Amino acid sequence: MESPAQTVEVDIHVERIQDGVKELAEEYSRTGVALFNYLGDAELPVHPLLLVGRLLADEVGWRSEVVHPAEREDARDGTVKLYHSPKWLGPAMDSSALAVHQDGFGNAGSVESVGLFVESGGARAATTYFTNLALVVRNLMLDDPTSVEGLFAPDAIHVTSRRGSSSLRTTGPILFLDELDRPAVNFRESDSDTVVSIREDLLDMYHYLLSASRPGASGVLEVQFNQTGTGVFSNNRLLVHGRTAFTDGERQRRVLARKWWSSYAGFERPIKVPGFRVSRLYSEVLNSDRVEGEWIFDEVSGLESRVR
Repeated sequence: MESPAQTVEVDIHVERIQDGVKELAEEYSRTGVALFNYLGDAELPVHPLLLVGRLLADEVGWRSEVVHPAEREDARDGTVKLYHSPKWLGPAMDSSALAVHQDGFGNAGSVESVGLFVESGGARAATTYFTNLALVVRNLMLDDPTSVEGLFAPDAIHVTSRRGSSSLRTTGPILFLDELDRPAVNFRESDSDTVVSIREDLLDMYHYLLSASRPGASGVLEVQFNQTGTGVFSNNRLLVHGRTAFTDGERQRRVLARKWWSSYAGFERPIKVPGFRVSRLYSEVLNSDRVEGEWIFDEVSGLESRVR
């Protein structure tokens, strides 16, 4: 896969939508990011993001639409509205900067792709940036394979989401093979309600990967989500993303619609677990039994427990 910085935007016309979707699928397969401009104003039976995403799913192999709880609280069209969402969803929903992360924390790595669509532009100074971290590590491996061995360790990264009774802690590798034996990334940085800790011997590598994921770094794709009708699909298995802070226009608030897709059947409802769906080759090492049910983490005792 090539760097997402080399991607191109695809114009989506309702009357020629199949051609546009095929071009999107080629971009998604080539770079992990598919940018598009929806140019139709016709009345649609579903949200434009869902229409394009469902057609794209047939091309790239997504098997499930993940129904986020906020879709029931915030919207009736099957998408989550970023920034116009319930406060319990946390800091990702306000106008502050968003730390480098992957979507679907606690979902066992099952969120394959993230779709975003600008319903309302007008924001100023907002940049969302995407990095293929697996590609960054691959390039490091070509120069010095031993330098990245620790990234595959089962205790390489610990992430704690601090949300009281719904807190969760995950422990795992930064790089691994998923259940379908495909490369996958598990990476993020701390923010206001998430604490990330790294194995001490991997701290230098972790900070290098963070620096490689910042705006302006080589291979990083930077997108201004200011124009109504702009959309993107990103490979959440290999890419990380973040966002700079923004301010709304005087008369209009920035609103993005978001939808998740999964390569796994049966993931229509998000789960909340401390483990990852990993290749059978590593399932014993990576505690693959911890991807069932629903879990919480108690910070006082430091213990995880299955509650459902």
